[in-house]
Amino acid sequence: DWGGSYMTWSELDAMFAAGWSIFNHTVGHVDDGTGGYSGIRCSGSVYTIENQVAPAKAAIEARYPGYICTHYVYPYNDMVYKSCLMSSGLHLSAESVIGNNYVDTLPSENARFELKREQFYGTNINLFNSWATNAANDTNGTRWLIAFTHGVQPGTTTPGTYDTNQSTLQAHIDFIYYNYGAGGNNTMWFAPADEVMHYVFHRALSVISSVSTPTNTTPPPTA
Repeated sequence: DWGGSYMTWSELDAMFAAGWSIFNHTVGHVDDGTGGYSGIRCSGSVYTIENQVAPAKAAIEARYPGYICTHYVYPYNDMVYKSCLMSSGLHLSAESVIGNNYVDTLPSENARFELKREQFYGTNINLFNSWATNAANDTNGTRWLIAFTHGVQPGTTTPGTYDTNQSTLQAHIDFIYYNYGAGGNNTMWFAPADEVMHYVFHRALSVISSVSTPTNTTPPPTA
């Protein structure tokens, strides 16, 4: 339990119990080697995988028995070691840079280890809501929108450079729910990134060899 700017295990427990997934972001939020950490690039993949990526995954899975941590988030958007992560076999997908994802390009290995996202920084609710509207109206294919923030400050507290606050996040959740979710036209699915990737894999790789229809039976009498 580090506390401070880091979430504690108790805070993660509460989020996990509420249905959130817990992703791997390394043990110490390592950078590309220029800020006091070494080995993040492929030349140091043994250090990176064995001392940063694998232990974080193991700690998460030990904390939540039965949960498999399959999604990775690159610290500092540094994907130079992407090939090392892919070959490690530890994760199914990873995210980093800004942009849009289209599910029809997945589960290509190269694409799923370079998933794109929007940065939910600040309080520009009109911008954040426009992401959902643009995704809903996209004619280029089925878009998968990922939104990312570093921290959520209480209430209407002014957030830091890479954070947002509870008021803004709740307003965005309400917008997408009442417009595109079950409270609206119900045309969009909202889920943690790992669940979406699992669905994409099942959709792409599952084979239905036969289909049987149930035989009609006489319904039981009613009282």
